[in-house]
This record gives sequence, structure tokens and C-alpha cells, in this order.
Amino acid sequence: MKKEKMWHLRWEELQPWLAGVLVVLSSAWFADSMRDGFEAIRECMNIPGWVSGLLYLVILIIAIAWLYHTRKALFQPRTRYLEEHKKPEPHPYLVLFLSDLYLGKNDIQEGIPNWLTLTNNIDDDLRTMEKLKDERRDQQWRWEMPLRGLRHHAKVLKQVVIVCSDKSIEQVHWFYKILRRYPNFQGFDVMILLNDSSGTVQLTPCTDQQQKTGGWDFEQFNNLATAMRELFKIFQNKKIPEEQIMIDFTGGQKVTSVVAVAITFNRDSSAQYVSTNAPWDVVSYDVEYGSSDTGGVGI
Repeated sequence: MKKEKMWHLRWEELQPWLAGVLVVLSSAWFADSMRDGFEAIRECMNIPGWVSGLLYLVILIIAIAWLYHTRKALFQPRTRYLEEHKKPEPHPYLVLFLSDLYLGKNDIQEGIPNWLTLTNNIDDDLRTMEKLKDERRDQQWRWEMPLRGLRHHAKVLKQVVIVCSDKSIEQVHWFYKILRRYPNFQGFDVMILLNDSSGTVQLTPCTDQQQKTGGWDFEQFNNLATAMRELFKIFQNKKIPEEQIMIDFTGGQKVTSVVAVAITFNRDSSAQYVSTNAPWDVVSYDVEYGSSDTGGVGI
């Protein structure tokens, strides 16, 4: 199974290069046909052959100089279509990286810190968290930002896909129960992207029962990147347009943030980040390769 997936992945990676080879070959064929036409015209006009050779050399020198002058703009990642500090439109499909909670001091019960009392109103609870943080800076809860990210899309959400670490996978059922206590978070499916022992990626419903295995190593870039590509295939098979997919990279670690943003390169999907400081805005990035003059905000 793993060998088949490896060959399948290799084929996917080779396809753009094969397409590039065809582009180069067809460009050469087209250039040859244009040169033949130009040479036919030159012969009809009795222009010496060295003139066309000199013209080709001048064009080559100009092209090399132009390429050298603009080399720094090659493959520069930039964001597109998004204005600074502009909140993204709500998306029906949200991919969420979930960090684990530190349980060393035994001050967390069912995922909720002892210093925090949750109600059934998400807006009231988030205001309470803001107030507690103003009073004491050590009153921090890792799952506050995922809740903020979810709230932004709640009115249109159809599905949330949670990507867990090998530690947070054992806590995700707590996160699920916290979500379901709020009326705002009732109308959509909650799924987990599992790292199956057979080497396959599985999308399974999240429940209030503890999941022991299936988490991802948030430090392994290649594995996470493969998982995200497989997830996009699942979305594609379900005929879900990429522009309806948002990836939240607030949780997790630095590597997960890079993967979350990189997977949106030249896709119609976007990535979002929830600011950890007031006013806790949701900021979205739509990343593409472009030049320094394509506009947008570089990241």
C-alpha cells in the first residue's frame, strides 16, 4: 500500500515537469517555424544571411540582460486580492490545526481551565476570556483562538476538519464537546484528518469519545504536506470548490503554519490567522507566486 502511494505521489510530482518539457519542445518547434518563415522572407528580399544571425544575437543578449535584471522577482510569494486588516468572507469548509493542552498542573478538566467557566454563549465566553487576560496575563487558553476562528465562519459552515498532533488527538473529544455546547456550532459536521497506520489518510467523524491514535507529527513538513494534498483530493472528489475552503494555521507549530500557507500557493483556497492580541482579528492570506509588482502584502 505504501509503495503504491509513493509511486502515485512521484507521478503527481513528475507531471508538472513533463508538462514543462512539452512546453519547451513545442516552443522550440514554434520558434523554428517562425525562423523558417523569416528566412524565407529574407531570401526573397536578397538580404545577406549574416543580418539574420546578428539580429538573433542581439535579441539573445537583450533577453539575457532583461532576465538578469528581473531575477529577484522570480518565484516571490505574495498575497493577492486581500487588503491589509480586511477580514475574510465566511467559508463553508474550515481546516483547523489543533494544539494540545498542557496538563502538567492538573488545572484543566475536560479541556477547560479551572479559572474559566464556560456558558452556552460563545460571545459572552470570549468576552470573559478577554477580561481575564486583561487582569492576569497568565490566563491563557490555547483553544480560545480556534474558537474565534470558528465563530467567524459559523453562519455558513458545513464542515470543520481538525488536524491533530500526536498529543492533541487524545484531547480532541474535549474540543468537540466544547464546540457542541454552543448553539452557534451545531449546524455543521466535525471531522478529524487521521494519520492511519497503513499509510493512508482518513477523514472520520469527530465524537465525544477519546481517540488514542491518528495524530500527526507537527514537526514533519513532508508528512503534513502529503496529508493536506490528500485532503484536497477528498474535497475535489466531493466536488467542493477550492474557493470554499479556508485553512486556519493559528494552532499547531511553525511547521504547520508553513504547510498551511504553502498548500494554498496558486490555489483558490485561502489561509487565515487569528491574532493573539486585541482586537483578535481574523486575517486571511491568499498566496501566489508573482513579481514584486503584483500587489498585495508579502508574507
